[in-house]
Amino acid sequence: MEDLAGLVVKQLRLDDGPGPFVLVNTSRDQLTALVATAERVNGVVHYEYAYADVHDVKTRVIHEGQDRVVWNFVKYTDVDAAAYFGLAFMRRWGSDGCMTTHRRVNTDKIFEEKAEYTLLPVSHTKEIGYGFSCFSERVGATTNLDTQKVRAGLLSLMPMSYSVR
Repeated sequence: MEDLAGLVVKQLRLDDGPGPFVLVNTSRDQLTALVATAERVNGVVHYEYAYADVHDVKTRVIHEGQDRVVWNFVKYTDVDAAAYFGLAFMRRWGSDGCMTTHRRVNTDKIFEEKAEYTLLPVSHTKEIGYGFSCFSERVGATTNLDTQKVRAGLLSLMPMSYSVR
């Protein structure tokens, strides 16, 4: 029996790792950005949001002598809670309710503090760039978001199977 349990745990861990897609939302005024990712850890899916809010002066950090905005992160294991947070964040600043899906490849670079990768402004007076597609192929978009659409989008980040042909 222990062998069977060990085999099950081993199989779950084989499937661990990040999903192949991310969801991205930027507000109409380009002052907020939200990036959703999913990762399976010990067989449990974790939904993580990275968000940046240029309105929030508390997010300023000094980086290489310049005033910059820092990414914040929040993680959920409950997809409904994650969907609620995402929709609430988007609506806080009057987002147009559009979320785009991108391949995850290279998107981790946008969270680095190196100026050549980041989409965040050098100062709070500028907007977040439109450059998400520079990092990863955009594969889809949806509009008129509600909690169920955001939930479905989050669930799509961790498909059962995925292959590039």
